[in-house]
Amino acid sequence: MRYKYIISGGSGYYSVAYDSIRRIPDVCYHSSYLSGIDSWWERVIIRLAFNLRIGKYVRWVLKPIVFPKIFPHMFGSDEEIVFLFFECQFAVFNTDYLEYLRNSYPKVKLVLYMQDIVASLPYYDIEGYKKRFDLVLSYDQHDCEKYGLYYFPTPYSRIDISSLPKKEPVDIFFCGSAKNRLSPILEIYHKCKKNGLKVLFYVNGVPEEQQEAQDDILYNTPISYIENLAYVANSKCILEVMQANADGFTPRLWEAIFYNKHLITNNPVIQNTRFYNPQYIHLISKDIDILQWINEEVNYPEDVCDTKSPTHLIELLDGVFSGTVQLK
Repeated sequence: MRYKYIISGGSGYYSVAYDSIRRIPDVCYHSSYLSGIDSWWERVIIRLAFNLRIGKYVRWVLKPIVFPKIFPHMFGSDEEIVFLFFECQFAVFNTDYLEYLRNSYPKVKLVLYMQDIVASLPYYDIEGYKKRFDLVLSYDQHDCEKYGLYYFPTPYSRIDISSLPKKEPVDIFFCGSAKNRLSPILEIYHKCKKNGLKVLFYVNGVPEEQQEAQDDILYNTPISYIENLAYVANSKCILEVMQANADGFTPRLWEAIFYNKHLITNNPVIQNTRFYNPQYIHLISKDIDILQWINEEVNYPEDVCDTKSPTHLIELLDGVFSGTVQLK
């Protein structure tokens, strides 16, 4: 591996998905811009500098202290370093921190990896990012075509879920924000109930007037990603409902594959993959005997998990910046 990597990542899902690269010596993973900052007063001024409302008024005086402090690492300023930012770190890269990195690390490469669709992110200037970053990747092929980005599907890492707290077993589990998909989520809920299935839905971001009272739908009740996996472990099937105009593969798909669960999805793109099998992946648009289907044996291709490792993202970037890989 030619380059050193500093990843400005995320917590929760991201920490799990990228677990397999966190132990690589030349990769430094940070779950937030406060990672590795122990001093309480430093954490306070860092929060102020990146506050979305007041940061722009105080950052000019705080950045000489803040910018050198965040994302601590042991690499030298003269080394070849790739700073990889996830889309959730927009509070940082929407400032002039990127320019600070270019001035501080002459050989630096800057990469943005979008793991949500552009339309759902109001703070984003995607055309501006294409000029400020050396490379912008997206998990969504539609966004890649629309904005001229480079495609890389979401990676994932398997962790041991056998020791997670036991949850009451259910047939169908869903966890996610409503965004623009509340109607199809509720439609699928009613289909499942009509077929006598036991379900549990966690749906966040739903105004009270739009909530349909059901004992097995929990609204605006955030749970940690680890707790989400505890429910996955005790479910027969995971529900995936795509955002409008999105066609990238979501964590729901990888949870199903990595932990051998059935998947119900409305993403037709999945039919073009080698791991699609109607025996355990059901497209909502098709009719099946769901009570029989949900008890079928699940047997995904054994090597899929290896191909989804985030180590392949590092290999790709190393190849691109070393000149041995040409992106299309």
